[in-house]
Amino acid sequence: MVKKVKLIVFDCRCGGEPKGPEPVPGCHDRWRISCAVALCEAMNTGQGKEDVIKGWNRLSSSFYR
Repeated sequence: MVKKVKLIVFDCRCGGEPKGPEPVPGCHDRWRISCAVALCEAMNTGQGKEDVIKGWNRLSSSFYR
């Protein structure tokens, strides 16, 4: 049996709160997470909610884009 684990969305590397994951309007299983700080502009968009959360968490822990 496979155990599902709820993924936690990390804060942005600038210290801002994440907005999302939010579904992308007009798309199937496409999600977006972005930083709530207007000047930061960090964002991750992708296919599959789990993959988007994992990608955001990698982005939020890195100083490079």
